[in-house]
Amino acid sequence: MINPHDTQLQTCPFCSSKLPKNVKRCHYCGALRLDNYINSSQKRVISYIRVFLYIIILVPTAFFIKEIMQSMASIFTLITLLLIAFFLPKIYFLKKNKLNTIWKKRPFIL
Repeated sequence: MINPHDTQLQTCPFCSSKLPKNVKRCHYCGALRLDNYINSSQKRVISYIRVFLYIIILVPTAFFIKEIMQSMASIFTLITLLLIAFFLPKIYFLKKNKLNTIWKKRPFIL
């Protein structure tokens, strides 16, 4: 909720209007404020880490596939590890970029 008595203001980098600190969009030009921004090089690193983790998980699995498929607990563990490998790098960079905020101009739409 926006507090009208809040004296903390931020400036939109595109139209220079004064906005309360907690808004996500400029009311005048429509620019978006993106918190926890992950840039393209960090997205590439996330992809590399995911591939590395998948290899670490799946290579040993290939050698013991018969034993793993016989136990439901082993299948559950494998699926859990794959999900962790998918989400963990992104969560790490979101925490790392907690204070990284950028503004993006919204494209003009008729």
